[in-house]
Amino acid sequence: MAGVGYFLWKDYKGKETKSHVITVPPRPNPSAKQRLEQTVMAIKEPPAPEPAKEQTKPTTKEPSKVVDEESRPLYEEHFSGKEPPPPPMPPRRKVVPPRTGEPSVAVAVVIDDLGFHAHVSKAIARLPADITLAILPYGPSSREVAEIGHKVGKEIILHQPMEPVEYPRIHPGNGAIITGMGDGEIQTIVKQNLDYFPEAVGINNHMGSRITTQVAAMDSVMKVLRTRGLFFLDSRTSQRSVAFDRALAAGIPAASRQVFIDNVQRADVILSQLNQLEKTGRQHGGAIGIGHPYPETLQALEQWLPGLAGRQIRVVRVSHFLSHNKNGSGKSP
Repeated sequence: MAGVGYFLWKDYKGKETKSHVITVPPRPNPSAKQRLEQTVMAIKEPPAPEPAKEQTKPTTKEPSKVVDEESRPLYEEHFSGKEPPPPPMPPRRKVVPPRTGEPSVAVAVVIDDLGFHAHVSKAIARLPADITLAILPYGPSSREVAEIGHKVGKEIILHQPMEPVEYPRIHPGNGAIITGMGDGEIQTIVKQNLDYFPEAVGINNHMGSRITTQVAAMDSVMKVLRTRGLFFLDSRTSQRSVAFDRALAAGIPAASRQVFIDNVQRADVILSQLNQLEKTGRQHGGAIGIGHPYPETLQALEQWLPGLAGRQIRVVRVSHFLSHNKNGSGKSP
């Protein structure tokens, strides 16, 4: 076997004077004579020293930094599996042919995750369209966005944090409802979050792919909404979500998302999804799309909105599409 040895040389007084590093290469069963020859040659001609390794500073654990909430990357859990066809929109109570030049197809655009990334959030709140603002509780600009939106007449809903399947690796944020909480605890959390937004007329789920599949937890949420006269929008982050059905069972007006518009954060792709929202609206008599406060989403909306009238499309608030019972009857578009 190869190895490294150190030979110490001593002068006539027995003092150590120098040493040599001897590298012995592997040889197949060398004889004693061969080993002696190798040792003598190594002493006479010590091998060239190996290049000095770069000295590395010892790593020290840096103190944890305070996260700047304005620069914190947002995470939104989108359903990425193969989705079933979107649920039908509430039927029209009365079909009236549109007057000449009147937009004939209504779509709702809901922007989630507002309250972080203040510049984009506030710019979306000021867009010249009836966009619904879904605001997270306790964000650094949540109250400011709610006040701006209320001032310009936007519809405001609470974007209620709910447990995703990846929890606890991914946390939905402050004011979240989590599996294992009792009925009273869930109601208390939802009430506190709603108290933070007196402007809110409804709620939808932030994340929630796990807890929206749980009947008991959703029933607890609906108890609060029923006492306050609010509606529920199911963001449908899970194909198995029971939230929409539990809302209707509790007598809560409800709606369900059809299109995510910005799973891919590129303005051209988002524009394509907005066109898909139009197409879905024409096919089903209306459609609800959900997006997020990305700069690319803002850019796409600014390009998309001015051309809607020419295509007979109008943006309406999400409450326009509420169902009021299991048969799906609701407001007329």
